[in-house]
Amino acid sequence: MKLVDPEDISESEFNSFVAEFKRAEERPVPYALDQGGKNFQDYIRSLNDASRGKGLPDTWPPASTFFLVGANGKIYGAVNIRHRLTDGLRIEGGHIGYGVRPSVRSSGYGTRILEFALEKARELGISKALLTCNKANTHSARIIQKNGGRLDFEGVIDGHVVQRYWMER
Repeated sequence: MKLVDPEDISESEFNSFVAEFKRAEERPVPYALDQGGKNFQDYIRSLNDASRGKGLPDTWPPASTFFLVGANGKIYGAVNIRHRLTDGLRIEGGHIGYGVRPSVRSSGYGTRILEFALEKARELGISKALLTCNKANTHSARIIQKNGGRLDFEGVIDGHVVQRYWMER
């Protein structure tokens, strides 16, 4: 099990991964899974460009996307690491957003992907990472806490209770 760059995943496995969220009637998470109507190769190129800050709106920070993949090539999750915080990301979103394939949740993959993401964040120069989650998402809160997240704030933002956690590695 490891995090891989976008160019190291197969198109068919990516399509299977995203389709599983849709079958579960969920929005694919993290937001970087949205292809925006692009074909697969252009989508992969756009993820790589985003990691270098290329082609992004002026208000967006560079962001790197990685996939949690098993030895068989199956994608178990995805993570998006924002290289710096904007004012909006300080309120909700933070440095790291991740998602786990619906069929394998509660199997430790969320804890693992966040553990790997924190290592990648450190490599990107982020020594203290901010993560946020909806309070109703108790699974995500537990994953963050298992990885050392300390609750910094809890409050209502846009009609739902958001928790903000800081993590140092």
